[in-house]
Amino acid sequence: MVRVSAELGERLSACAQQYSLHFAGQVRLTRDPHILTSLLVELEEIEQLARSYDDADQVRAAREQAALLRREQTQLEAALQEAGPRGRATAHLAQRASLMMHRYSRHFAGQGRAGRDLGLLAEIGAQLQASQRALQPLHPGQAHWVAEFVAMCTREQQAILAARQQGSLAQQAASHATAANTLMQTYVDCCVERRR
Repeated sequence: MVRVSAELGERLSACAQQYSLHFAGQVRLTRDPHILTSLLVELEEIEQLARSYDDADQVRAAREQAALLRREQTQLEAALQEAGPRGRATAHLAQRASLMMHRYSRHFAGQGRAGRDLGLLAEIGAQLQASQRALQPLHPGQAHWVAEFVAMCTREQQAILAARQQGSLAQQAASHATAANTLMQTYVDCCVERRR
C-alpha cells in the first residue's frame, strides 16, 4: 500500500509539474487545451486507482488538482472562444517574438561587443523579422514593437563590426579571438558530450 501510495504521489506530482510547465505564467491564449484534457484523464485514473486502494489522501489530492484544471479549462475555452483564430495567432506570434527578445538579452546583455556572436544575432533578427511580417496584418501595433527591436538588432550588428575594426592590429586580433572563443563556447555547450 505504501508503495502504491508513493507511486500515485509521483504521478500527481508529475501532473502538477506538467501544469506548471505549460500553463503557469503563460498567456492564456497560448495554452494548449489538449494538454489539459490529457492531464484530466491522468488525474481520473489516479483517483480511481487511489479509490481502489482506499487511499483517501491521494483521492482528495487528485480531486483537488482536477478541480483546478477544470476551472482552467473553462477559462481557457472562454478566452479562446472570445479571441477567435486571429487573437490566438496574434498571441502565439507575440510570444515567439518575446522569446527571441529574451534570447537576445540572455546572450548579449552585458557582453562586450567585440566578442558577440554575429551569426546568432542575425538568426534572432531573421526570426523577429518573420514574426513582424506575420504580425503586421493581425496587430500593427505589436508588429511595430517587433520592428523596432529588429532595427536595434541591425544597428547592433553594425556596431559589433565597427568595434572589431577599432584599435591597433593587436587589439583587432584580440577582438576576433574573443569572438572565436564565444563561438567555441557555444559549440562546447551545444555539441560536446551530447549524442549526435
